[in-house]
Amino acid sequence: MTVAEKSIALLKDLARPTVHRARAVIRDCKGAAKLSSVRRDLRRRHPHLIMAIDGHDEMFEHLIPLFGSRRMAEAVYLEQGEGMVENLLAMLRSNGLALERAESVLDFACGHGRVTRWLVDTCGAERVTASDINPQAVDFVCKTLKVAGFYSTQEADDLTHDRKYKVIFVASLFSHLTLKHWNEWAAHLARMLQLGGLLVFSTHGMGNYANHRPEIQRRFGKLAEGFLYNGGNETPGRLAGDYYGTAYVAEEYVRRFFSASGVGRVVDYIPHGLLGYQDLYAFRREVA
Repeated sequence: MTVAEKSIALLKDLARPTVHRARAVIRDCKGAAKLSSVRRDLRRRHPHLIMAIDGHDEMFEHLIPLFGSRRMAEAVYLEQGEGMVENLLAMLRSNGLALERAESVLDFACGHGRVTRWLVDTCGAERVTASDINPQAVDFVCKTLKVAGFYSTQEADDLTHDRKYKVIFVASLFSHLTLKHWNEWAAHLARMLQLGGLLVFSTHGMGNYANHRPEIQRRFGKLAEGFLYNGGNETPGRLAGDYYGTAYVAEEYVRRFFSASGVGRVVDYIPHGLLGYQDLYAFRREVA
C-alpha cells in the first residue's frame, strides 16, 4: 500500500465514527418526526387510546434494531397494534360478529398490550381480558389498561380458568409453538369459547416459508405433515426452544386438526391476513 493509499484509509477510519453518528442522528430525527405524526393522528382519531409502552416489552425492543431508532420503533409498534385489530375486526365482520358488541373478548398471549390497548379502545376495558405466560406483562397490562387478566401456563392442561369468551384473539402465538403445544393450546382455546364464539389466530404460513433461502429452510425440522419448526426465538432466554420457537403451518394441517376437535370448524382463512404477513384463521365453536 502506498503512502497516499494509507493516508486515504486513515482518513476513512477517522471519518467512519462521525458518519455513523450522523446517520444515527438522522434516523432519530426521522423517528421523532414519525412518532409525533403518529401520536397526533391517534389522539385525533382515538382520543382515549392509552399509548404507554412498558420498558420490558420484548415486541417493542425487537423493533428497535430493525428501525435503528426507539422513536421510530414506538411509532411502528402503535401502528402495528392498530393494524392487527383492524384485521381482527374485518375477520369478525365477515363472519357475522361485531367486536364492538362482543360481551367478552380474550387477548391471549397478550404480551405487554400491543393489541390489548386497541381492544380496550374498541370494546371498553370491562369487556376485555388479557392473558400471557409472562406475569410481569399481565401485571402491566392490567394496571395500565384497567382490564381483567390471568397468568397463562406453559402446559395447556395446567391452566385453570373456567370463563368462556365470545371472541378469543391470538396474534403470533401459533406461529411459535412446537407441535405438542400447538395442538394442546389449539384444543384448549377452542373449548374456552362460548357456543357460536370465534377463535381468531395467526400462523406463519407455508407461503412465507417458501420465500426463505435454502440455507434458512434447512434449519427447520418436519414435525408432522404440514408442520415445520425451529427452536430459535426472540425472547432472550425467557422461553426455551423446545417450547417456543418458529413454526410454519400449512392450511391443510390447521383445518385437519380443528375438524378432528369435535367442537367446531375453521370457518375463514386469509393468507397473509395479519399485517400482510402471517396467515389468519377463524374457528367457530359449534358444539357445547
